[in-house]
Amino acid sequence: MTTKQIHAPVVIIGGGPAGAATALALARLGVPAMILETHNNAYKPNEIIPANAYPLLRQLGIEYILHDTQHRPHVENRFTQGDTCTKECQQGYQHPGRGSLINRTYFEKQLRWAVERLKVPWLGGCSFIGYEDKQDEINITVGTSQGEQWNIQAAFAVDASGRAACLARAAGAKRLYFDQLTAYCMKWPGTPQSLRNATIFEATGNGWWYATPEKGQQFSLSFMTDADLHEQASRRSAQWLSAELAATTYLKTWLATNADRRQLLAATRSAATSILDPVCTANWLAVGDAASTGDPIITYGIAGALQNALQAAITIKAHLTGDRAALATYAHAHIAAFNEQQAKQQQYYTAQTLWKDQPFWQRRLIGASYESSKP
Repeated sequence: MTTKQIHAPVVIIGGGPAGAATALALARLGVPAMILETHNNAYKPNEIIPANAYPLLRQLGIEYILHDTQHRPHVENRFTQGDTCTKECQQGYQHPGRGSLINRTYFEKQLRWAVERLKVPWLGGCSFIGYEDKQDEINITVGTSQGEQWNIQAAFAVDASGRAACLARAAGAKRLYFDQLTAYCMKWPGTPQSLRNATIFEATGNGWWYATPEKGQQFSLSFMTDADLHEQASRRSAQWLSAELAATTYLKTWLATNADRRQLLAATRSAATSILDPVCTANWLAVGDAASTGDPIITYGIAGALQNALQAAITIKAHLTGDRAALATYAHAHIAAFNEQQAKQQQYYTAQTLWKDQPFWQRRLIGASYESSKP
């Protein structure tokens, strides 16, 4: 196998929103970086970018990307529980009083194009092999889709590899889990015109449903529940999900009834709340889902990843220019934000009283917080 030796001030492992945004922020701070991206063809449903994320996009110099017709205004959230349905209007920036419902796959392409316009090297199709920690640098080894092996010597590394956190775990970091929340994702044909710019949250006894409109009159539909509350790999999965959908009050009436429910389950993915311990060391830090993950009902999704990326870039520049406290400050800030998110999550779940005796809801009445095991 051919081995290439490469030098880069900062190497970023992962080209998703957190990794790409970190590269953009570093470029604007004058810190050269390169991105190593692994293949990730997992289905990604549309997402909301709320109004308060606009300053983040402007700081990254990419506020223009939401003007593309692949994205559209997000007008409202509909929250339903039992026989109650409330609407929350979105304050936004594409149009007065609106946020944005983004095509997630296309949004990630736009981020890559923005990174490439700034001449940031982007190596796709990589597989992480390992790393070596040295006093003044970190060496990252990856395999490429062309059968080569690259050894990148860098002053600092960013783990933006998502929940896998491949660099951090190789360095001995542990992922701490606080629940077993799992998302069962599917596509559903036939979105009512009245819901083309809305997202829906509907609670049931065993969890909650989340629906967002997609291209071509489809819904992206996800059911959130704990992994141990049903038979995961059962042939009865479609029947189980169909029964959970039938337990809703509003969602079942808004969806097309001609869908083949035997084909309900499209993908299963973890949605568990977790945090990396530690989130950084002397020559690397984690961003986005690599650093921490939260319950989708309360987390900030892409907006949170962009905010985290900006903080990471500022931290890296400070660290590389001699600020010995920068990494500790980053870790403390990340932990504080995670614990604040946990408190808001408990507040939301505690407010749902209709099924307070059901296991899914009982488990969420007790809050959790985190303190790093390393100073």
